[in-house]
Amino acid sequence: MVIYIKDTRTNNEKNKLTKEEIKQASVMHKADVMKGMIFFSDLLLDAGLNHDWTKLAYLEEIYTDYEKRLEDKDFSRDKWNKLHQSHERHHLNSAVPDDVNLVDVLEFIVDCVMAGIGRFGEIDFKYLELPEGTLEKAYMNTINMLQEEVETLK
Repeated sequence: MVIYIKDTRTNNEKNKLTKEEIKQASVMHKADVMKGMIFFSDLLLDAGLNHDWTKLAYLEEIYTDYEKRLEDKDFSRDKWNKLHQSHERHHLNSAVPDDVNLVDVLEFIVDCVMAGIGRFGEIDFKYLELPEGTLEKAYMNTINMLQEEVETLK
């Protein structure tokens, strides 16, 4: 059985709260929000630490394909690039995973912005285009993930 703590939103004449109950509910809510934010900060750190792991794990393949492509610079058809795109969740402009979330979206944005500035000195917004419905899907999946993974105080 779940017991819900009264808070100021459930306040009415039949359910009057004391000052101490308001304080307790506010402290518990603040702790719940902090748990959720820590959950996401951990996911963001993991995303940053593991970003583009396939580029290092498959360095030999990348270099072999790179040497072949020095002339036309079209890496899109190379084996390593296909592997990289399919194994890295943040490549949302090539494939959107069913469980896409806002952490994936943030990694995608950071990746495209840093790559654009680092390679060309400016952001190329054509790489930041998302398939229709991606943000809505990521939004709902993030809500569901938070609900499933972080337990609130009762």
